[in-house]
Amino acid sequence: MSVSPRVKRRYAIQAPARAAVLGLLCAFTPGLAAAQYPARPIEIIVPIAAGGGMDVQARMLAEMAEAEIGARMVVVNRPGAGGTLGMSQLTRAAPDGYTIAAVWNGPLTASPHSQPVA
Repeated sequence: MSVSPRVKRRYAIQAPARAAVLGLLCAFTPGLAAAQYPARPIEIIVPIAAGGGMDVQARMLAEMAEAEIGARMVVVNRPGAGGTLGMSQLTRAAPDGYTIAAVWNGPLTASPHSQPVA
């Protein structure tokens, strides 16, 4: 299969423009990469009362993760409505990586179909 001269010319014109855009992106990336994550504590939402099995697992995870990544992890219990209250808080959290959840499959699979989450 041969490539037509027109296609070759188009790629020859586009290549420097692509290289320039890539260069600009790389020039501004080091400042973003230098930002330290996590800069503040990470919140783990547990949608049950303190002392339950999922709460104990979340606290163990938080302890191990703190040692591994060197950041503070805070377990926040939000019991009620079969886990829906905690999941609602998670859905309203900013998508910045500072809020995660430790849940079982009920709030993820059944609750959204039986009661409103947001």
